[in-house]
Amino acid sequence: MNSSLMAVEHVLRGWYDSQAGMGQPQFKSFSGAMTSGSGGTAFNRDEILPLQEVRDREMGANDQAEYFHSRATITHIKADNVMYPACKTEKCNKKVTESGEGWRCEKCSTSWEEPDYRYMLSMSVGDYSGQAWFQGFNEAAEVVFGMKANELNKLKEQDESQYNAVIVNANCQTFNFVCQAKMETYNVRATPTATRLFVE
Repeated sequence: MNSSLMAVEHVLRGWYDSQAGMGQPQFKSFSGAMTSGSGGTAFNRDEILPLQEVRDREMGANDQAEYFHSRATITHIKADNVMYPACKTEKCNKKVTESGEGWRCEKCSTSWEEPDYRYMLSMSVGDYSGQAWFQGFNEAAEVVFGMKANELNKLKEQDESQYNAVIVNANCQTFNFVCQAKMETYNVRATPTATRLFVE
């Protein structure tokens, strides 16, 4: 058994044990509606693929967008960069930098007194077959954390222990995912990565 799968099983077992005596565990829905060249797609339980099968099929290895459905448990969240200060211009969302004029967006040539924080989430997830890295943005991460990025940033500024608790509590939760696949190579090994996550 590979080390990644053993790590996933260890985390899942810890979560399962923590639910003992608490009745049926509650699963949250993290489903997605997306628009691509082939039309809209929403989570479909009948189309769930094990993560290992996504790897075996080499989904996302070519330039064509390929989507898959997954039911998986978060095992790790990269907490160092879960959000960024963004431009408030509608549909811009580019990162802004603080200057003497406030927070400036180079794309829009506009400055704001305060930025609009947005999520940029990278997390490891696992199911019974293996592990993969999923990357999601604002709407998807709002489901994972249960709050908007502006709220989480304010929490980080006021009480970092509570901020860390939000990150930790998001781990070991199970969601329904709809993902766009991309095959990336680490240490000469192809690894499936979900580069886009959508939430209804």
